[in-house]
Amino acid sequence: MQPNAYQAYQENQVKTADRPRLVVMLYEEAIRYLKEAVQAFKEGDHERKGERLVFGMEVISELLASLDTEAGGEIAKNLKGLYTYMLQRLVLADAEGDPEKVQEVISLLQELLEAWKEVSHRR
Repeated sequence: MQPNAYQAYQENQVKTADRPRLVVMLYEEAIRYLKEAVQAFKEGDHERKGERLVFGMEVISELLASLDTEAGGEIAKNLKGLYTYMLQRLVLADAEGDPEKVQEVISLLQELLEAWKEVSHRR
């Protein structure tokens, strides 16, 4: 696919997706960025590592900002705490040069991803 066609396809996917599918897409994107950060850690590519960590944190921040704690009740409050924890771990990972903390966040996101996929498929 040409870059413009691919971008149009991605944009259409986002515009036509329901909320559970959008959340799945965000989890997948965060996981991808954080896996790339871990790889950059291993390769000693500090610029790419920092960039990918920031991209991953931006996605998690978007998930955090989109929470509706009134409508979502206890689940939304728990997710808020979990997203905040993830962001803290990623900041520490960068400051301490510890890719294991990034891997921990990836694991948490993968667990949440599976749960959201279940919700998305039920609709």
